[in-house]
Amino acid sequence: MTQPQDHLTEKSDRYRRLLADALSKTSIVPDRSSHLHAVAEDYLLMAESYYNDGVHFLDEGDRVNALVAFSYGHAFIDAGIRLGVFCEMKQSTTLPDPNGSRKGLKKPLS
Repeated sequence: MTQPQDHLTEKSDRYRRLLADALSKTSIVPDRSSHLHAVAEDYLLMAESYYNDGVHFLDEGDRVNALVAFSYGHAFIDAGIRLGVFCEMKQSTTLPDPNGSRKGLKKPLS
């Protein structure tokens, strides 16, 4: 039987990889002169900040708050994709994670 702590460890590590992968493959769509470009930059900053918070929580041994932070970070990526201010790229551009997964990242709505 899997222990709850083992499940939390697996899930927080997986969500960290998912968010790192999503961040590395996300690009801003709107032109720099558009207000939506600023919105996209804010969303990306929030996602990156939640990623960094999650890493900090992991370093402190707080896997519950790390999982929450990684989930919130991914929500900002998801929201940006659904809004149409982000698109996913085929290859990583930042935060490379060779163990990353593409599960859960949705394509922009057309």
